Amino acid sequence: MKKLISIIAAAAMLTACGNQAAETESGQPAVQAEQSVSEPAAESASEEVSETAETAETAAQADDADVIKDINLRADKKELTAHKNENGLIFYAEVPVDASPEKLILVDADTDKTVAELFDEADYEKYGDTIKGDSVYNCRYTVDDDINEDPDVSAEKHYHFYAQFEDEKGVHRSETIEISVYEQFTDKELGDMEEVNKVLTGMTNSEEYKALTVEQRKARALEVLNTLAESGTKERPYSLIIKESIYAGDDMISFEYACGVYGGTMLKDFDPDCN
Repeated sequence: MKKLISIIAAAAMLTACGNQAAETESGQPAVQAEQSVSEPAAESASEEVSETAETAETAAQADDADVIKDINLRADKKELTAHKNENGLIFYAEVPVDASPEKLILVDADTDKTVAELFDEADYEKYGDTIKGDSVYNCRYTVDDDINEDPDVSAEKHYHFYAQFEDEKGVHRSETIEISVYEQFTDKELGDMEEVNKVLTGMTNSEEYKALTVEQRKARALEVLNTLAESGTKERPYSLIIKESIYAGDDMISFEYACGVYGGTMLKDFDPDCN
């Protein structure tokens, strides 16, 4: 879930902000390359590839069937802000009470590499563990939160981990859990949102807009939002809103800023008798 910000709408005013066949160069169809393998040979090769794929799939299914999913893995945090995680994460892996492995491994599911080991040693500073012998194994691990690739765009990255150990019963493994890292908004993203808010506030505060019916307000707001989505403003001449996100309801029109945050503008005035 990308960063979200919610702003309560004021009467007849903007409510926005939440936290986004081949052809040749001449245009003629490219000539198909001459077939260099006889049809019987091609059929034989195709059958071999198919048999190999089926064998690999069967082996994978057999391997999966041998895995015992009886470890409960969690982390003390599942969402992190980039560059603010000096102390890392603490992972907790609870094993069955009749199991007593020396340690577990923490595996990066995206690379299949072991990144840490979990122990039941009651060493909080080293592992994050507080009680020995409680069938809960811990480790401290710091994910790479240097995820910036574009200074104008706030990035996000998702990591996936599972815990595992082996004994005489076989391979014990947890389900995979996801850890997400988000960057804070960039100056450009904040400026883009501010530009949208400025345009919408100018619209809703105008006497012309206030004099319109709800249906007329809806038409006017949709016109402005579509312009912001297609060409932006004179100061920021590029898309500031995701066009496909614009949705007109009975009371308000919602939309998504280009950075992935949700916003909206009210169509009806608030009833002063309502809290």
